[in-house]
Order: sequence, then structure tokens, then C-alpha cells
Amino acid sequence: MRSAILVSLKGFFDMRKIASIFFTLSIILSSLAFLAAGEEANETSGKTHYDEVVRILGVLSDTYEREDISSFMNNVSRDYDGDYLVLEEDITNEFAQYDNFTINIKVDRVSSSEDKGLIFADTHWDKRRVGVDDGKKSASHGTTQFIFKKGPEGELLLDGMTGRAVFGEH
Repeated sequence: MRSAILVSLKGFFDMRKIASIFFTLSIILSSLAFLAAGEEANETSGKTHYDEVVRILGVLSDTYEREDISSFMNNVSRDYDGDYLVLEEDITNEFAQYDNFTINIKVDRVSSSEDKGLIFADTHWDKRRVGVDDGKKSASHGTTQFIFKKGPEGELLLDGMTGRAVFGEH
């Protein structure tokens, strides 16, 4: 009788071990599935878009501060909403009137329209510059919504600006 109880208890404990192993495996698999879903959501939720937007705005600001219109316009879509050539002309005019640009852009919010392939960045900014003719310092600030789209090689390109334009400001 005693051996029957021990065999029965041994089977019970083996079943508990098996159940414990299955429970642990199910938790691990659930965690992995949750992490994979979280990573997939991050790629489409805006975190990746946010990083891309901050990077491209840094490139645009840097090339603008160096008054490198060619490099700046290489980051603008040829289909720029508001006319590519007009933007280039506005920037050229500002470079003729001012020098020593300092631009600080803060990204407040990034969103996207997956069906249109656009990324929107709500920003606020400060800009300082010095007049070429009179040497007077001037400062301006404002809010701009930048609109970006992916270029043919997957790069992010400026496709439009709404609000007060930090680039090509008169």
C-alpha cells in the first residue's frame, strides 16, 4: 500500500513538474510574441518616424546654417508642395540678405498618413541671423508643420511646410 501511495505521489509530482514546465514555456512564448508585436508597433507608430524626422531636420538646419543651398535642396522633394523652385528662390534671397544663421528646431509631435505615405512633424523653432548690409542681429521664432515623404531610395525628403516657414523666411 505504501509503495502504491509513493508511486501515486511520484506521478503527481511528475505531473506538477510537467505542468510547471508547460506553464513556464507558455509565459516565455507569450512574452516573445508580445515583444515582437511591440517592436512591429514601434516601427509603424512613429518612434522610428520621430528619429528620422529629428535627423533630417538636423541635416536641413545644418546645411542652412552653412548656407549650402545645393545640399539643402538635395533633401527637398522635387514635387515639393508650394513649388520647389520658389522655395529655392526664397532661400537664395534670404542668404543674400542675411548671414551667420543659427537655427534651433524642436519637434513637438510626429504623425503619419500611411495611405498617402506622408509624415507630419509639428515643430517650434528659433532662428537668429545677421543682416549682410547693416550687421544688425535679428531673431525670429514660430511654429511649422513639416511634411515629409520617402524618396526613391527610401530617404526622407521635405515635401511641404505649413505655418511660418523657418527656411526661406523673408
